[in-house]
Amino acid sequence: MSPEILHEAAEWLVRLDDQPTGRDREAFRVWLSQDSEHLEAFQRMQETLVPLQGVKQQRLASPVLKALAVVAVTALVLVLALGL
Repeated sequence: MSPEILHEAAEWLVRLDDQPTGRDREAFRVWLSQDSEHLEAFQRMQETLVPLQGVKQQRLASPVLKALAVVAVTALVLVLALGL
């Protein structure tokens, strides 16, 4: 799976967790339909982030915490892409 697809999946995970609009959800459905690897990558990102569910419960109210979450997801994408 390409790093680009993993990165897109991570971006979707963050986007959908932050009060997605109807347009966001429709765009996500379109993205999923474009390639079978998209769903696999998205599910992989979800599974990788299960340990962070406690943080999600706190709802990441601060913009700084949201930025840190994006950085963490990006780091996970790199780790998965490199197979580490």
